[in-house]
Amino acid sequence: MLMILLVFLLMTVSFTIFSIGLQLQSINRIVFQTPKGIVERCIPMKYEEDYIPHFDKELLISKLTSYYEEVLDRYTKNVNVDFYFYNVNDGSYCLNDECDGVKVTINSTVSFSFVYHRTVYFEIREGNVYGS
Repeated sequence: MLMILLVFLLMTVSFTIFSIGLQLQSINRIVFQTPKGIVERCIPMKYEEDYIPHFDKELLISKLTSYYEEVLDRYTKNVNVDFYFYNVNDGSYCLNDECDGVKVTINSTVSFSFVYHRTVYFEIREGNVYGS
């Protein structure tokens, strides 16, 4: 009888770990395959000679936060998205509204007390958006 209980407990724990692993894999795929189109739409387009492309901070925060909250809703209990804007050339914190780099940190609780934490970078270099 004790052996049956131990086997049942082992099967339950194995299934739980397997399901949490699947959830983490799905969340990772969503985060790392964030559509670049969302980020590209947050770059104001101006046709001036001396124009330097940059992110619209408010629009980028709004779009990425709503995207992650909507898409990750079925995998997590809560999603917290933090943004750090910086200058690509020297890596310093961007104090003005013309930032060409952003560090997006996603934190969420998956199941029980498992915490998912991932950081993704988006940069504008030579007029193109690069994500990593």
